[in-house]
Amino acid sequence: MNDALKLGLARRKRLPAAMNANEAELPIFVAGREGVDALHDEWRRKGVTILQEPMSSDSDYTFTCTDPDGHRLRVFTPQAA
Repeated sequence: MNDALKLGLARRKRLPAAMNANEAELPIFVAGREGVDALHDEWRRKGVTILQEPMSSDSDYTFTCTDPDGHRLRVFTPQAA
């Protein structure tokens, strides 16, 4: 990993209820809410399947989608503390 790419792992107990324990997602860090929105808009225009529209949580601003093989991708930026 380097400054541009980070890998996040989650315990099975902490996965969102909507996510099957046998599924996984690749988190992709993007700088700032504007970056998340720009990537969401670009990927939507290219026909990427969006599973969750951009939304805020206590810890981040994120959206989820799938790649052409059906793998779940989560694009996010941390919320300012």
